[in-house]
Amino acid sequence: MKIFSIFGSGFGLYGYLPAIAKSYKTILPLKAREIILKRDDIRDLADLVDFSDDLEYILSTIDSCVIATNPLKQEILIDKILQFKNINNIFLEKPLATNPQKAMEIQTKLFANANLNARIAYLFIYCNWFKILELATRESSVISINWQFKAHHYKNNLQTWKRNDKDGGGAINFFGIHLIALCAYLGYEIIEKSSFNKHHNETYGFKATFRKHNRLIISLDSNAKKDIFSIMKNNEVLYTRPSPFETQKMNVDSRINLLEKHLQSNKNSNDKYYDWYSKTLLLWHKLIEQQRK
Repeated sequence: MKIFSIFGSGFGLYGYLPAIAKSYKTILPLKAREIILKRDDIRDLADLVDFSDDLEYILSTIDSCVIATNPLKQEILIDKILQFKNINNIFLEKPLATNPQKAMEIQTKLFANANLNARIAYLFIYCNWFKILELATRESSVISINWQFKAHHYKNNLQTWKRNDKDGGGAINFFGIHLIALCAYLGYEIIEKSSFNKHHNETYGFKATFRKHNRLIISLDSNAKKDIFSIMKNNEVLYTRPSPFETQKMNVDSRINLLEKHLQSNKNSNDKYYDWYSKTLLLWHKLIEQQRK
């Protein structure tokens, strides 16, 4: 990886840009400059970035890119990017599409290109607590993960795609996919039972029990009164913090160090990731089907 671009004006800039700009040459769409200069946390990165209002120039110059947009825009950008054979690393945000079936179509298209490394930002495997969870799931115990928080759109009463199930938002598609990917990574294939908290087109919480030689229970509430992330084995607390993303320095997004690790994943075999992502999509599909019953 030598030259990056980032498509997306939110997390793409305040999350990915700090993880990229100091290590790689970066070219961004010109409209990103104004956004960067308005943010105290990333303003100093503007001098490290080249800007262009010529999308064709950007796409023909870079070899790596991040897409951090909503799922509908992401799909359009993927089709555009696949036309440029000089791009061989693409980092995508979750969910890959608005539903598991569409996500599988896009994933198959991406991995059919032998010269392209495609990665999706399921970041929990890079967290320090992941090893605690991984060790616990090797035992014949009941493991539980509880994740409660009040999402930005609920705190600020914002109408956004991130709260609408049909647009790829909601507790399952947007937040819960992190936990679903974790279950897939750890080898869980069966969802024994599940329940959902929903208001109109918004699923704001759910609980699901995954089974193999033991049980892993995950529960998520994205409209909770307090923030907590905990891992328990039977009745023993193994880990508890306000968030799954460990606290970093003041005014620094706690996910940046995870993204730095994630960006190195292109060095590994594509087969490993295709298998993991496919199992994630299958579990996502099963959970959505249970919700519809």
